[in-house]
Amino acid sequence: MKPLVTIALGIVGVILAIVGVAMKDLALIPDWGVTGIAVLALGCLIAFFILHFETLKTFSNKRSTRLGVNSVLMVLLFLGILEFINFLTSTHPLRIDLSETKQFTVAPQTRSVLEHLTEPITITAFAKEGSKGEKQYRTLLDTYRYRTDRVAYTIADPDKKPALARKYGITKFDTAILESGGRMAEVTVPNEQALTNGIIRVSRAAKTSVRFLSGHGEPGLEDAGKQGYSMLNAAIENQGYAVSTVSILDDVEPSDPVSVLIIAGPRRLFTDDERAQVRKYILNKGRLLLLLDPPLASGTQTGLESLLALRGVGMGDGLIIDPESRMSGAESTIPLVTSYPEHVITHKFDLATFFPLARSLMFEAESVSDEQGDWDITPLANTNPTSWEEHDLQSSEFTFDVATDTKGPLTVALAVEPKKLLGHGGVELNKQRPPAMVVIGDSDFVTNGYLNFSGNRDFFLNALHWLAEEGDLISISPTVASFEPMVLTRNQSQILLYVQVLLLPGLVFGLGAYVWQRRRRL
Repeated sequence: MKPLVTIALGIVGVILAIVGVAMKDLALIPDWGVTGIAVLALGCLIAFFILHFETLKTFSNKRSTRLGVNSVLMVLLFLGILEFINFLTSTHPLRIDLSETKQFTVAPQTRSVLEHLTEPITITAFAKEGSKGEKQYRTLLDTYRYRTDRVAYTIADPDKKPALARKYGITKFDTAILESGGRMAEVTVPNEQALTNGIIRVSRAAKTSVRFLSGHGEPGLEDAGKQGYSMLNAAIENQGYAVSTVSILDDVEPSDPVSVLIIAGPRRLFTDDERAQVRKYILNKGRLLLLLDPPLASGTQTGLESLLALRGVGMGDGLIIDPESRMSGAESTIPLVTSYPEHVITHKFDLATFFPLARSLMFEAESVSDEQGDWDITPLANTNPTSWEEHDLQSSEFTFDVATDTKGPLTVALAVEPKKLLGHGGVELNKQRPPAMVVIGDSDFVTNGYLNFSGNRDFFLNALHWLAEEGDLISISPTVASFEPMVLTRNQSQILLYVQVLLLPGLVFGLGAYVWQRRRRL
């Protein structure tokens, strides 16, 4: 066979091999087509080596060839080691988050949710290719996939896949659709809290009902003004709860295992019948979140204060003043709270909270006993030692009066729950859902004007999750990437120039020249 023909066989074999790899990577032809190209390429290369066997044998006996082969073998060995490492990391991935704010590490709450998933979840995120939203979704979902194999995701550009976008009714970018067991949830913000709560919503068989009592001048759930609760309503719904209002407590079953009652900011006196209904709810297995403002600020007593004595809770009738609040830019009538006694609600909670126009809460030193058993009362939030409860609001300047005012620190929120009844060996006897209550001496801290102040939103949601026995829904604070620019002096800039631009490249070049010179002498 002519030499040109045999050389052409080798060239064709190499070209076919490259084309086959490209076709497989781009998925332009079926697998059987790729296999055919690979077989043809292998045949051409085998024929080339057989026809040039003597030439290859003579070439391999040369000294330069042996050195070249050794180099090639070293390169192939190195590539093989890299491929083996890549195989191990792909089958047993290891992620280490070295970022300052741990923005590539999921919160403990998210980790708990992912570890307890029982059904697979499919997530389809719609984001513009190359956008910030796409990067955020990919980073988060890769982190979720690292924690569990029950989450599968796809990121699609609505402009490139309009049919898929129309199928899910997508109208804006950065929207994710979560599906599991025939249930569907929509997430419109590419952050961990939204995604995790979306996973919780779509994995639930039933929603917990959160009912707000209305009819006593409470802030409206649809009110978008500064004094309204529209943002709070959205925050609760985003946690996967079914929010509604109720005006008659007879419609609320205290022992309902998926229900929490919220009485927030009433401005009118409760009637005797209404107080009797609330008393019945408190004495039964109800879950109650109570937000009562000071009478000096609201202008009225609600009549509920006396009912709290059933659980050993008392409420001050003054207004908490905190001079240290001015250091954070707030008025002295908005106490700043940074002290949180240990409880499930406040566990690892380290955000500041602001309670505008708040009252103090008191409780018995020892747990109260009644026909329902023994009760534990745990303070959740305490003001600064420099604060006090003011009873004279007529003067323009607030000053502490030893005779009439109450010195801080003061409790503005507390939790009430029954003691666990333990049998022999410490085994808990009461397995039914126990009653529980969280009392907060302010309702304004979760209005639209204050909800997003520091930890206000998280504190409220943590209390709600505890009452709903939804520990995995404890609020997740968003991780914010820090930005700390490096400012260099003139001397530091010159040092970096000489080291990075001149010294290091020069060392590499010199080392290469030395090795090259040594190899020439071999």
